[in-house]
Amino acid sequence: RILSIVIALAGAVVAAARASGGASAGPLPQTDHFLSHTGKGVTGLVEGREVAVGNSALLKMLALREDEFPGRARKLQEDGHTVMFVVVDGRPAGLVAVVDPIRAGSLQAVRGLHKEGIRVVMLTGDSESTARAVARQLGLDEVIAGVLPGEKAERIRHLQQQGRRVAMA
Repeated sequence: RILSIVIALAGAVVAAARASGGASAGPLPQTDHFLSHTGKGVTGLVEGREVAVGNSALLKMLALREDEFPGRARKLQEDGHTVMFVVVDGRPAGLVAVVDPIRAGSLQAVRGLHKEGIRVVMLTGDSESTARAVARQLGLDEVIAGVLPGEKAERIRHLQQQGRRVAMA
């Protein structure tokens, strides 16, 4: 199931790039030495060039900073977009921004939880500014952002140790 979601997302990104003139209509180039860096991004060799696509954690791993990139990453994140940074041959090359629209019933669900006296906390791997933008739209009580997948259980245990009852969706 997860693989089919990733393939669908990749297909949507390619289709959008082609529609905007950012990619040719031909076949995609071969990728060699592909590595997935969980919670950070991916790296590989594309047509002999080292390519990396991922979040700010991947940038740190590559000794780069967000402010080195062309474009408006911070503004996109503040508007609720997830920004992926593109690095080619160790140099900043561009940005890919995607936005997951908030589902119609989400605001109602949060309001219903609040009526029951339940605090709603977002625990996410997204950047702080992206998470805060979504939290503002939904009226969430707290944001814990930039959490790698392997760290989420630890963060939940920490909340429980503070005496909180935790349910995760």
